[in-house]
This record gives sequence, C-alpha cells and structure tokens, in this order.
Amino acid sequence: MLILLLLTAALADLPIHCTFKQLLGEWEFVLNSDTFESSLDNPKTYCGHGQPGKILSLDKDEEFHFEKSFKTSVVFEEPNYAYSPEYGAGTWTLIYDEGFILEFPDKTFTNYFFYYKQGYSYKTNCGRTTIGWYRSGDSKDKSSWGCFFAEKKTLVELSDSSMPDINWVSPEYMSFIQVSNKYYEDYQDQVNHINSVQSSWTAELNPKFKGMTMMQLNQKVGKKQRVVTADIVKPNIPDVSKYKDFDFSRLSKIDDDSLAYFWDVPSEAIPSEALPDHWDWSDINGVSYVTDKVRDQGNCGSCYAITTVEMLESRLRVLTNNKFKDYLSEQYLLSCSFYTEGCDGGYPTLLNKFIQEFGVIKDECMKYKAQEIECHTECKSKEKVGVSKYYYIGGYYGATDEESMMKELRARGPLIADFKPESEYMFYRNGIYTSISHRSPDMFISDDSMRDYNIDWEKVTHSSLLVGWGEENGEKYWKCLNSWGMDWGENGYFRIKRGVDESAIESMGEAAVPYLIRD
Repeated sequence: MLILLLLTAALADLPIHCTFKQLLGEWEFVLNSDTFESSLDNPKTYCGHGQPGKILSLDKDEEFHFEKSFKTSVVFEEPNYAYSPEYGAGTWTLIYDEGFILEFPDKTFTNYFFYYKQGYSYKTNCGRTTIGWYRSGDSKDKSSWGCFFAEKKTLVELSDSSMPDINWVSPEYMSFIQVSNKYYEDYQDQVNHINSVQSSWTAELNPKFKGMTMMQLNQKVGKKQRVVTADIVKPNIPDVSKYKDFDFSRLSKIDDDSLAYFWDVPSEAIPSEALPDHWDWSDINGVSYVTDKVRDQGNCGSCYAITTVEMLESRLRVLTNNKFKDYLSEQYLLSCSFYTEGCDGGYPTLLNKFIQEFGVIKDECMKYKAQEIECHTECKSKEKVGVSKYYYIGGYYGATDEESMMKELRARGPLIADFKPESEYMFYRNGIYTSISHRSPDMFISDDSMRDYNIDWEKVTHSSLLVGWGEENGEKYWKCLNSWGMDWGENGYFRIKRGVDESAIESMGEAAVPYLIRD
C-alpha cells in the first residue's frame, strides 16, 4: 500500500525533484566573501534570481565561482540536524523537493538544487545547488547578506524531473475524467457518478465555473547514508518540562484568556489526550477568529500567497482577542518576493521566510490583481506584519502528522495545509471530501508522519487554510478555507477526511508566528 504514496513526478514551480536522503552527507559550501546590504531595490539581493524569482537558464556543466570566496564543509544528518566546523550545530529542512533551508545560530542558508534542460524535459542534480542566499542569524540584520553555492562530496545520481514545460500544475488524468477542452458544464454525468458511489460529500456543478474547460480549472489548484558525525549536538530541542504545571484543561475552554493561553507553548509540550474532540476557529461560541475576507484567487496560481496572509491575519486575531482587523497584501508577496514564482506558484514556507526578512504590507497598499505586476506600493503607511519564526509542523518537512497539526492549530490558530486534490474536487458542494479517483484502504494512523513510514516525499498541488477539526456520523474531518470565493463549497470552506492523510492533507502543514511592525 505504501507504494501508492511513493510518487515519482515532481509537481512544483521549478523543475526540481530531490529528497532528503539525497541531501544527507557532507557538502562543501562556497560563500562569496563580498557581502552587501539587502533591500528590494538592491539587485545583489537576488543572487542572480528574478523578482519574483524566475527559472534560471543553467547549462548542464555550468560552473560557479566568486572572485573572493570562502569555503566550509557542512554535514547533514537525520532527521534534521547539521554540523559545520565554522558555524557549529544547526538544523535544516527541505523546501518540499526543491531546496533546503539551513539554520545555524549565526548564519542562515537557503538554496535550490541544480537543474538544467535536456531536450523537452529537465534533469536535477541533487548533489549540487544553484546560487543561493546566506545571511546572519538575525533576520533583522540586513547588512551582511551574501550569495553561495554548494556541492556534495559524494556523487549523487541525476534525477529526472519529468516536466516537459515549466508549470506549477499539470493535468490530472483520471479513469472517469479526461482533462481536456470539454467545458465544465458538460460533466453532469460525472457529478452523478460521484454522488452515486459515495455519501460522505456532495458534488454539483458550480455556476461560477461555467464556460471554463477542465484544463483551465485545473490551474486553480497547484502550487505549486549515515555519516561519521554521530555525536552531532542536537540544537533547539524545547525543554517541555517547564510546562508541566500549565493548565491543559484550558485546551477545551473558549474564554478570552484560554484562547491565547498556549501561544508560547511548544506543541511538543501539549498532551494529546487533553485536546478537545472538536475545535473550530471560525466559530468560537458564534465568533470567528478566522479572517473574514474569503478571497478568490481567480486565474492566478496564488493559493500559496493567499493562505499565507490568511494564516497571519487569523493568528493575529487570536493573539489580539480579535482586535486585529486588517488585511495583508498577497499581491505584494506575488510581485515582490524573489523566493517564489508569482502567479506560477510557490511555497508558503518561502513566503514566510521573505516576510521574516522584509515584512508584508497591508492590502490597501497593494491591491490584489490576480496577475503579476511591478513591485511597488500605493501608500506611505509603514505598518507591516513580520514573523518571528516560521516552520513546517513537526519541525521539518516530512514530520507533519495529524496530532502535531491539531496541537499547533489549537495553540496558535489556523495553519496552512498543503494537499493534492483530484479533479473531482472541482465539483465539491458540501460534506466530508474523500477522493474517489484512487481509492485505497486507509494506510495512515493519527500519530505517524511520512518519515515514520520511510516515505521521502508526497505530491501536493494546492494550499488551504486549516481552521478546525471535528467528527460527523463517526467520520473525522478537517475544516479548511479554500481560495475560490464564498460561492464555492460550504460558503468558501470545505471539510476533508482526517487521520488517514487523505489527498496528502497531513503531509505538509506550515505555520508562522506573526507580530506587528510599526516603524
């Protein structure tokens, strides 16, 4: 059964596919000793990438060099530890299957794996990187940024990215739907079929999609060996013992003090048995702590940017007892972040990294256009939102599971859940969504992650805002906010089966801790 989850084709905004096993081992890092002060107006900040970041034109045997360079070695260990003789002990995570973020106390490194075009497809060299970024450990220090590249000291086999074109989503071919130029309204028979083979959720044709082909609609989803250092110091392990006297009965309470009581409590310290059977940030005794702006991404692959600002807005509502009512600019992230591909997709983790370093402005300063526009602002307000830290649920990519998502959600508010809906998701009306396209017996249980099953990677193509959990007629579910407007699903929301990694919904949870910036 696990073979069903060992997906072979990358579906991402860059034609890259690497796994954590290919990262493990010793690497040589080459840093440009010429550092600079980073800003969105300084071309050096992009280290050769565009704004927003665009695919690089790389040759198979292209070599990088700096006039002034510094070399050091870095060892990557399981599950997410690293060591450098220069920088000491650190931690790392993959960015899905495209690159890595490596953090030491005094240095942070970010890079993509090396890729090049070969014929009509792409190859990835998971033993090399492109040109990436390094900075000081203090994200607010913009004075000492630099560029770097790295190469593994042992040979890594080339990976076939299997992508004929650069795209953040590709058509899904199913047994009963061929993604073609047929129009959405021509699929009434398929809607009837969905409703006849299961009763967990209801399918219908939504008038808002009339006149669109399934190919066009498909673009609404997407985003896009052990080494000898076994004595590596393991940093950043929270001391959960100091939280033993916390009143964990408050996890089920909804008074103002209890809602934000766990804001600074690490998820590892929260006992699973104390979690309530039901939680919904969109309805706390009739009050919603979820952003009340149900966005519609339109014909732009911006779900990753929309869910990122929705997560920050909602968490600030939790933190401020619903006093925060502003909206943040997803357009700013699409047009100004050089870590992503604009309307061609990207990853919330990289947006949160950008926000940690540069902040995100209010929506009123850069309105959403559902397209890529020049990076600029339309007001002089200096109020921004920053993030003090960002992370994959569980601590690194591959560590997310049901319980860790529940703990994070209850402690700090709505989080980002990436998943891979099939094309039938387009017809969702209400109920608890489960895919009928690739039905298989349940293969995950609540306290297991991809790493527990020795699964390197799971394909995800869409981002949603996870706001709650519950159970209906004996079936557990997650409640999520989609980015297709209020006239889709359950007033913009959907529910999806919980506890079995349905559509990879429990494979890649992401979150950040926001704060207000008033310069």
